[in-house]
Formats: sequence, structure tokens, C-alpha cells
Amino acid sequence: MAPADAPVVARIQRDAWRAAYAGIVPADYLAAMDLVALTRTWAARITHDMPALIGYVACDTRHRVIGYVVAGPHRDPAGDDAAEIRAIYVAPDRHGEGVGRSLMQAAAVGLRAAGFGAVRLWVFVDNTPARAFYETLGGTAGQRHTFKLGGALLEEIDYRWPKLARLCV
Repeated sequence: MAPADAPVVARIQRDAWRAAYAGIVPADYLAAMDLVALTRTWAARITHDMPALIGYVACDTRHRVIGYVVAGPHRDPAGDDAAEIRAIYVAPDRHGEGVGRSLMQAAAVGLRAAGFGAVRLWVFVDNTPARAFYETLGGTAGQRHTFKLGGALLEEIDYRWPKLARLCV
């Protein structure tokens, strides 16, 4: 992932959030997702945070970015030593093409090369399609937590892969 990817990564994030989280995240929060602000945020993340993280983009046959994944050390300082998939999104019109699976595999290979043996991620409890996808990949649901976003109380659940090597194939 390079700084030049920031605009398309921001667009994919906004579009994926609006498609996947409708009915989960407050509609006014989704509508207010500003592409310019997201692009600035992603440019800063890629420039400053990526040396400590692993980031990949997936491209179609015309070399257009259609998805991305960002992973690295788990953000919870009290958590275990598993890595964390911090973001994985695919352009909504490209769902069902294997892009998400390829991104998960790429992240797993990169994390394994970085010395991690396990990985986890957080997903909204009500995001049934994503949960089914993670379960298809062998993820096991774990703990839950709630947090506030856009004035609403939302619940997430973590999915874990204690054997990272299983995601690498």
C-alpha cells in the first residue's frame, strides 16, 4: 500500500461502509462520511503508520484497486500476542469474486513472515455476511464488546484464527 492509494482506499472504505453497515451504523453517520477527509486520513496512515503495519491492495485486470487489507500487532495492550486484521474492505460491486479471501490470505502470509502465529479481527455482531465469510475461512467467534459510534451503541465480536498458517493456503 502506497500514499498514492489513499484516494481509492478512502472511496472503497466509504462505499463498503455504506453498503455493509446500512441498518447497523446510524444512517446520518454513513451519509456524513466525507471522501476528502477520509483521503487525508488514509494518506497520513499510509505515510506514518504503515511501517509498523502490513497493507495490501487487490487490483482487477485493469490494475484498478478493488479492495484492501491492513494488519499488524493487536491494538489492545492487554491482549494476547496475536496479530490483528485492522481493516479489510472490498468494493461492493466486487463481492463474491474471491477478493476478500485473497486479501485475507495475503495478510496471513505477511503476518506469518513478520513472526505472528495467530490473528484476530473485530466485526459488527449484526454484520451477518461478514461473520459467515470469516467462519467459512475457519475463524472462531470470541469475545464481544460495545462502543459508541455516531451516537449509537454498537456491538462487535472478535474472530480468531489461532493457527495463522491455516489462513495462508
